[in-house]
Amino acid sequence: MDLGLVGFVGLVFGGDTVAHIIVEGPDGSGKTTLVKALAEHNKAICAHHPGASVLGQRLRKLIKDPDEGLLIDPRTEQILMLADYSQFIAETLDVARDLEDVYSDRCNAISAYVYGIPNGASVKFLDSLWASLEFPKAEALFVLTCPFEVCLERRQNKGREKCKIEDRGLEFLRKVNRGYWEIANEPNSILRKVAERHAQVIFVLDASLSAKELFELALDRLGSLPCFSGGSSRS
Repeated sequence: MDLGLVGFVGLVFGGDTVAHIIVEGPDGSGKTTLVKALAEHNKAICAHHPGASVLGQRLRKLIKDPDEGLLIDPRTEQILMLADYSQFIAETLDVARDLEDVYSDRCNAISAYVYGIPNGASVKFLDSLWASLEFPKAEALFVLTCPFEVCLERRQNKGREKCKIEDRGLEFLRKVNRGYWEIANEPNSILRKVAERHAQVIFVLDASLSAKELFELALDRLGSLPCFSGGSSRS
């Protein structure tokens, strides 16, 4: 079930826990393919960030679409990302009682650092900005890592939506790739600490595997979580 307009979060409603699973990784790592497959398998909602609300879809266009012709300051871009996620939470509070588990293609509160720091946003600014928005930790975060050259080749071989963030050049993309590597491999790094703020458990997956192997590995990791007994966390 792919709903880009609503979704979230590890909230408790009437005794039912809505599990929130995040998949993060560099462009070309297979992140979107994996999160869609997991959501479909578990009959859950698939939310894409930015853009997982009505307002968020408009903000996504402003942030990512080069046809908009806007030069956005790095700090302004992060404020828009915060607004996108804040609206995502607000819309969910009104409708989440009947929703299934949610699988998120990115978490703005994490990717804001991975993409924002190479674009000139300071850690101090990002910390103060995201400290203003409170929300529960996700049950799990999957971090996909993959050699930069492999991700680059996949991006080139697959048609993608126009994106001015991803079009900032190879050096920028290389730094983003390195950022996800730091989350996975450097437990004392700033980016790892950021990820730990927003997820109870972090699973690192080798995204150089085939899509089928990656999916099966992710399912296995989900099965180890207390909130899951096979598929969905809901009975």
